[in-house]
Amino acid sequence: MSQPLYATYQFEGSKGPSGISILLSDERFDLPAADWLRELHAATDQWSQQESDRFVRSDLGTGPGASCHRARIADYLFAGGGVNSGRLGRHLDMLQVQGQVHRFALRPGGRVDGLDLVGREDRLARLEVLLTNDSCHLRAPRRYGKTSLLRQLEKTLTAAGKIAIFVDVSGGESSPLFWVTLAQAAMDVPAARGPLLTLEELATWPPPEASAPDKGAAAEALEERIASNPASFGNRLLETLGQAAAVLLLDEFSVFLREAHQSQPEEARRLAEILARARTGSTPVRQVLAGSTGLTSFMKFRGLTESFADLVPLDLPPLSLSLARMLVEELLYGEELVPSPAVINAILETVGEPIPYFLHAVVNAVAEESPARALLEDPGLVARAYAERVLGPLGNGLFSDFRLRERPYPRELLPAAARLLREFSRTGAGLEIGVLRDFFASETLGISSLEGASLETLLACLQEDYDVAEENGLWRLRSKVLRDRWALREPWLTRGH
Repeated sequence: MSQPLYATYQFEGSKGPSGISILLSDERFDLPAADWLRELHAATDQWSQQESDRFVRSDLGTGPGASCHRARIADYLFAGGGVNSGRLGRHLDMLQVQGQVHRFALRPGGRVDGLDLVGREDRLARLEVLLTNDSCHLRAPRRYGKTSLLRQLEKTLTAAGKIAIFVDVSGGESSPLFWVTLAQAAMDVPAARGPLLTLEELATWPPPEASAPDKGAAAEALEERIASNPASFGNRLLETLGQAAAVLLLDEFSVFLREAHQSQPEEARRLAEILARARTGSTPVRQVLAGSTGLTSFMKFRGLTESFADLVPLDLPPLSLSLARMLVEELLYGEELVPSPAVINAILETVGEPIPYFLHAVVNAVAEESPARALLEDPGLVARAYAERVLGPLGNGLFSDFRLRERPYPRELLPAAARLLREFSRTGAGLEIGVLRDFFASETLGISSLEGASLETLLACLQEDYDVAEENGLWRLRSKVLRDRWALREPWLTRGH
């Protein structure tokens, strides 16, 4: 049995390992090590020439280099056997800058953080700067990574010595429950707990190490105590947090506002006014109000615009194509699958607009369709996995957050929205406004008697929710994945209307 061969590439200036050692054998490939060596040398030479102070020393031996990161040749090959020089260079960057090679986790629908949160660095930096003087409306469609970004912002602000309070308010539908949810989250933040204990209602709040039932009982008691005058408690809670220079990260705020306004419109209006005063007072409480978009449309429909006029809007865009390609590569290799460039391109083309959620979903579908450690050379595999595991019944859960009944604009428009989106799904080229007017005016919509209904109103809602986009006079669905799903005409999107 021949001894294993390692190609070792070492450099200076690393925060961790001094380089990388690659084992030059894999039973899946019938290629001589010499072929790989030539390409590996060329890739590392190209990497070192990108900056003047980079130097890479190469060695070939029967063992890995001391203090080097260890890898296998399959980690840097395409399915046809050629070297993936881009991935090798990327990992050399990681070793030199981060001191380790990061493995991206495949999480279709799960929260991502740290290095997995790719393409959001500029938005994170923008939020940090913005929050020094303003508050923000973080706008993005469902599953664009708003919660992950807020959680990362929470970590960043906390590390900088600030009080950051993240709270998901989607579970509430009343003013008292909103304030209780906020108080409960704030009491779990050590730096906020001390100031808040001065409030009479929170003076006996259970300590951080208390059990979940004890904290739950305290929350129920607080909700009952403030039920008759929630505004009084809310004002004092925000005043105390303002004096402590706290930052509130309110996730899914548009969902809460819709539900609260439906049951108690005046209480919802008053709560919005209290939050607005807290943002602009003498000791302001900086706030990020996030959630699936639609908040702006809801404000206009319900006459609440004034309470949110001070918020600076910040949109969360899709990934760039280069970042999307990197993410797809890393996720596939992380599942011990070796892709071809054609398969990577097929995944990107299948997803269309590079939304991280759908990139994860399609890669996960491909991984579930593939044998362990497979070489992925056939782009047809992507089409099959997409049809069966994303668009098919197995993928129903992926689209649960996109149901129209979750939208915060008037429910009277939802049946019209469903029919219009299905019409959009018939074509990827887009529709002229005249065609849309004719369709909207047709009897099939059945909303001719709805006061205030207009095509412009509906398109404004759908555009803000990132369902549709207008380019060069043509309107189209933004997401290819959602277009494909709408084309199925299944009832999952409109059930309940």
